[in-house]
Amino acid sequence: MAGGSNSNGTTALVLPRQYSARLFRSSWLTAFSVYSAAQCDLWMCCTMTLLVLFTSLNYWQHPVRGWRRNVDISAVVLGFAYHLYQSLWCASWSHQILYYAFVVKTVYCYSQARAAPNKDVSSRWHMIMHLVGNIGNLILYAGGLNV
Repeated sequence: MAGGSNSNGTTALVLPRQYSARLFRSSWLTAFSVYSAAQCDLWMCCTMTLLVLFTSLNYWQHPVRGWRRNVDISAVVLGFAYHLYQSLWCASWSHQILYYAFVVKTVYCYSQARAAPNKDVSSRWHMIMHLVGNIGNLILYAGGLNV
């Protein structure tokens, strides 16, 4: 299968529908980060999480290799880097430390998803990563950012 296309010329899904549907649904968890960032007047965090929400929903509705996947990955990396940078100015050190613990757990979930023995287990780890990452954002916002 060259280039991700099969013999009929259709593009192969990265994950079968039963697994990608759960990631589409768990991507909606990012809406809580969007809302929380807006409530805390953290408008760049809000913008970043809104970008991640839109690109993730756009990708997981039909997950194939290509520009939508690349844009989603880029948005996630950009948003993750921005949040890590902003966490340096968290007003509450306890929230900051807890946020870093959730960052480590999020990275762990990602690594488990990549190393999983099958797509069912992989998608479950990825779904947990969505949950843990967004809880981390909520903790960071609750700690107050001096931006």
